[in-house]
Amino acid sequence: MKKNLLKSIYLTVFAALLSCTFSSCLGDSESSREFPNDFVYITVGNDYVTKYGINYTGWCRITYDGINNLRQGDCVRMSYKINSNNISNSLYNAENVTLHKVYTKSDGSQIDLYIGKNWSTPVDIEVPGTFHVNFATADQTLGDRWLFSFKRTDNTGSIEKKYVPRFYYDSSDSAQTETDSNNQSTPVGVNRAIIDVRFYEGEGGANPSGVGITSGDFVCDFSNFRNTYKPDFTNAQESQGKLYIPVIFKFRYKDADGKLKYIGNWQNTGYVMYFSKNK
Repeated sequence: MKKNLLKSIYLTVFAALLSCTFSSCLGDSESSREFPNDFVYITVGNDYVTKYGINYTGWCRITYDGINNLRQGDCVRMSYKINSNNISNSLYNAENVTLHKVYTKSDGSQIDLYIGKNWSTPVDIEVPGTFHVNFATADQTLGDRWLFSFKRTDNTGSIEKKYVPRFYYDSSDSAQTETDSNNQSTPVGVNRAIIDVRFYEGEGGANPSGVGITSGDFVCDFSNFRNTYKPDFTNAQESQGKLYIPVIFKFRYKDADGKLKYIGNWQNTGYVMYFSKNK
């Protein structure tokens, strides 16, 4: 009974996600809507030329003057307005656009998930203050881009330290164990994954290659995980000829006092990535 209930929950949640994807950005009685400080993922159409954005609030396809200055895979925080009368080729033409931040891999505000052993250097440090998961998307609508943030608390005077964040997924049995307050370790089990979070001071030198950032939010591209992880479809649910299964995440890091911390839970209400395959 419990297994059937969980399978029903998984399918219901994923069906809801699918029903929302590319649905109308406007309510039944709305002709326009404003989106303040919205998160948008930049991608290209089937012609490999036409760029458009998919927003986190409603998963709507939008375009605007200047979008070609961005690259496929970039993400932005932007404020804009859409109008039901201003749509062409299934894309809403955003109006009154203000770009607040661009997340791109060239400036370190967007990083890749590293697949392999968690490694350190002499300048490896704990999380510099507080660390948060802002949001995680269960399917590929936003290109498996997840938003995180941290706040530094160890700066002195006017000197702003920069940090290189790194996320690791190590599939070894020793890494995929959870340690409780009594220092007892338990394997996480199938379709569960622990992501190790590390920060490095400064830029270059002994640090991993990458550009440092100060406090604020940043994006991690989890597509490496999706491309390499092999889920167990034993208890998958079927929908329209495909099998769907969730993989659930926890994030592991050490706080400023060196204490091991976890973010997330092993329930379907936590941080989830859905996988699918043909039946």
